[in-house]
Amino acid sequence: MKKRIFLYLIVMFLVPNMSFASGTQDILPKEIQALVKEAECFEDYVLLTADRDTLQGHPVDLSIFVLTKGDCCVLFVTREVDGEWILESYTRKGVYPKREQNESLQISKIDAERFEMSWPEEVYRFYVGGTSRYSWLYQAEFQTANGICIAEREDGGTGILFTCDGASIRWNLDENKQQTWRNFNPSLFPKNIETVNRINELMEKLPESVSWGILIETTQLKRKTLLYNCPNKDSIQLDTSTLFLQETFSYYGNINDGWYVISYQEGVERATFGYIQKSDFPLSEREQQITRFSFYNVPLVAATNTWLTDDPFLSQECYKEIPVGARMTGLDGFDANYVYVEVAIDGEVIRGFVPMQDLRSE
Repeated sequence: MKKRIFLYLIVMFLVPNMSFASGTQDILPKEIQALVKEAECFEDYVLLTADRDTLQGHPVDLSIFVLTKGDCCVLFVTREVDGEWILESYTRKGVYPKREQNESLQISKIDAERFEMSWPEEVYRFYVGGTSRYSWLYQAEFQTANGICIAEREDGGTGILFTCDGASIRWNLDENKQQTWRNFNPSLFPKNIETVNRINELMEKLPESVSWGILIETTQLKRKTLLYNCPNKDSIQLDTSTLFLQETFSYYGNINDGWYVISYQEGVERATFGYIQKSDFPLSEREQQITRFSFYNVPLVAATNTWLTDDPFLSQECYKEIPVGARMTGLDGFDANYVYVEVAIDGEVIRGFVPMQDLRSE
């Protein structure tokens, strides 16, 4: 079995990328172009790559492609249902954060319900969705220094089983943290036993307490609302110049000292996460009570040189670098990929999101 997989990987990595193409959206079949147009905000995006049938102008069953503008890359998954094409969804998280990281990406259809995405030395296979199998990641393969590592979704369960160099471990994912092409993050996907073990320990200590945000019309905010990195008026003020250009923002809840946690998105290019004061968003006592929550307070250490982002949703850009050994406080888990932390960097206290695989308990 190992020999067969190894040979498959060698062939895959040596064969030129036959599906790569870069050009305008006109390369896409007209029915697929219409779906992109309906999604709006992608007029200036160009095609980076797609499955072979889509590039040849006659997609069958599935059409999967990546559009890009600058560093922003967006994965589109469409499928044919009763002779008509529908957009299953699009996501920025399904591929690497930067364009140069995706120029080697190959997309291949497996059958009418499955597809795979591959980069050098890593392959991920998914169900498209629209069935009882949803859009799950069901298998992944990596070439590591110690040989082939295989990850497979367990039958009838929610975890992912890793087998690497004769050893195995279960990634303990619950129903709310299932890996799909919609929320999948290839840059942060664990690729060895040690990393999975460390992530399992942190997920147990830092279960995700902040629920999905409630979308609220931006007109509900005061026009002079200020957004802060920490629940403190002396902390960094975040840019809100585009906040009121958005129709909605996400409200996650309030913490006991009079601060509300919110975020807002600028299309698919960037999201901003932070705190506003209670006075800027009027809620009733009942609304405050049912949305109140507390963060955790878990001592953590950087297990390697790592980084902090203030946008784990879309761009995942590095905001601050964090050296190995740096101590910080874990406040919450986030999507099986990040930990929301508070850390002092260059004498300044900052909150943001650090890759979970780069941290360990103190």
